[in-house]
Amino acid sequence: MNRLLFIHLFLLVALFVTNAVNAAVPKKKLFDQRCRIDRTNVEKIFVSVNPDPVVAGKNVTFSVSGFLSQDIADNGEVRVSFFSVLETQIGGGSAPAPPTKAENTFSVDTTLEAPALLPDPYIMQVVVVNPNDPADPQKDIIGCIGAVVGTNVGPGGLESPPNGSANKIAVGDSFLVL
Repeated sequence: MNRLLFIHLFLLVALFVTNAVNAAVPKKKLFDQRCRIDRTNVEKIFVSVNPDPVVAGKNVTFSVSGFLSQDIADNGEVRVSFFSVLETQIGGGSAPAPPTKAENTFSVDTTLEAPALLPDPYIMQVVVVNPNDPADPQKDIIGCIGAVVGTNVGPGGLESPPNGSANKIAVGDSFLVL
């Protein structure tokens, strides 16, 4: 009887310790890298994904929101892109963004299929654009955020791409530099 009680007590303590350790470990936000492009007025947006982590070849929902100092036009879009670290786009899609006046919060959910093959690591980029004709990346992109995902990523993200150049990420007709 005492042995059985000891085993139950040991298992209960082990469960509490495991839960305490998991709760104490800080969770890294997936989308936490500000886009760096050649303008200062591109604002950071907020994105969450479901499922997290993204599963290759399965649908993923991106919940995008933010508070922008520029209007989202009637033809505004949210664009999601997946890239390899070799600067090759491997998937993505877009959805209409709700027309929103500056200084107001916007929110949109978009679901798309993740690429069938996701390299390790890979890059996800989400931008809010007001497309112009012809496209002008310096004016079109009004909100942006990025994420480097994978087991081969250090705490600071990618130190340098395999080819030694800056990470240039094509989004529509523009290039973003991570």
